[in-house]
Amino acid sequence: MPPLLDSLVPGLVLPALGVLLVLSGLSLVLNPAHRDVRWYATLRRPQWLGFSLWSLFPLLRGLSSLGFYGAALVVWIRLHSLGWVALVLAVGVVAESRFWVTCRSRRLTWGLLVGLFSWLAALLVALQLQPQAPLVTVLLLPQLLWTPLDMLTTLQMIQLNR
Repeated sequence: MPPLLDSLVPGLVLPALGVLLVLSGLSLVLNPAHRDVRWYATLRRPQWLGFSLWSLFPLLRGLSSLGFYGAALVVWIRLHSLGWVALVLAVGVVAESRFWVTCRSRRLTWGLLVGLFSWLAALLVALQLQPQAPLVTVLLLPQLLWTPLDMLTTLQMIQLNR
């Protein structure tokens, strides 16, 4: 193992497992009920959003989740700050909860507000951590790029489903 990785691995295992455990547990809690997902599936979507593009949404969402996971680990490695790790994870939880909020409330507008808040929070975290840990900004890019497309889609779905 290269010397850098050799020194990182022992100190990284517990934080990595802790972050993974927290995110996995929260993703289980934030899964909406089947009846709520069925409601969401019946909503009309913009015509430009064909089936092939719509089927990419879970992949994009997954990349965003991995970005938060990676960002939390990088924050721990570079800053050893539990406060910053908790903040990165909290922003990730808010981002992940958008779909749950939309489905549970059955209001696209509420999901839109959660999405907007999570995007602003991710942007502020990325900008704040850029000088100390530039990799965090790179890891949050999927969220920062994906959310505007998601919000545009949601705005159009609000219009289509009035």
